[in-house]
Amino acid sequence: MSVHKCASPYNSLGDVELLFAKQTVLQLNNVVPHGTTVNGLVQLLRDEYVNERPDLLMDQTGTSLRPGILVLVNACDAEVVGGLDYTLCEGDTVELISTLHGG
Repeated sequence: MSVHKCASPYNSLGDVELLFAKQTVLQLNNVVPHGTTVNGLVQLLRDEYVNERPDLLMDQTGTSLRPGILVLVNACDAEVVGGLDYTLCEGDTVELISTLHGG
């Protein structure tokens, strides 16, 4: 799933979109406050956009993503740009991708 902060969309892939009523892109213009971190964005998504099973997005504490969800910021692994503490900038694109698949 991608979240484009401010003028950008949010995308999801690998079945993460199932948590968001099958939406693969969310436009979050004027929704994400200035200074929001990646973790803050994920919490906002959980609170405002996940209709069912928010526990599949975040761990039991509600402060970290569940294992198996890859976060990309501007098509780069979030860990490279500062992890979940990275402060999003105007126009950033955030993608959530499930790395877990059945077989």
